Amino acid sequence: MTGNGPKRWVGLENFLRGYQCRWIPGVCFPNKGALVAARLSAIGLMLFCSAYEWAVWIVVPFAAWMVADVILVHASIAFVTKEPEDPLRSVTLGILGYVTLVTGFAVFFSELGEYFGPALGRWTAFYFSFVTATTLGYGHFQPLDGAWWVQALVVLEVILAVFFVAGIIATFVGWSRNEGGEPGVSGSMSKPNA
Repeated sequence: MTGNGPKRWVGLENFLRGYQCRWIPGVCFPNKGALVAARLSAIGLMLFCSAYEWAVWIVVPFAAWMVADVILVHASIAFVTKEPEDPLRSVTLGILGYVTLVTGFAVFFSELGEYFGPALGRWTAFYFSFVTATTLGYGHFQPLDGAWWVQALVVLEVILAVFFVAGIIATFVGWSRNEGGEPGVSGSMSKPNA
């Protein structure tokens, strides 16, 4: 896409490439496992701190940053680089990214719990967020009528979760292709030989 698209798309691609490069192991994190540990720590921090009233001013902006970060990093990996450095690590980070997305929205829903019928607590907010992100939508929790900002937040979670899963599936399909661009027979996620 670089060089033959409109300037705004080239600029977006350059931004995503630069954003994704911030997270290359060795630059921010000393080894490949450190990024996995950082994601797990972020999920734990969001779940633990959301239980305390004094932590609201810390955990809500942190959750917003983590949701934006997950979307930006995975969009750059799926649509810009298209080649995993380590497929197992990419799968692990993809799963953790999805859990981070669900947990981030659970923090938002927990703080807005009184705008749901019935009201959401911390763990029911996580449950609601997971059911919403997977598009199951059982219907026993729902935003109250007139709480349009909460309804918009639920719609945003569905859009981002579907986008995220579509990006992961597109990446896996890309990995299953061989050098000639034809569908691979083995279905392995190894890098093609250069």
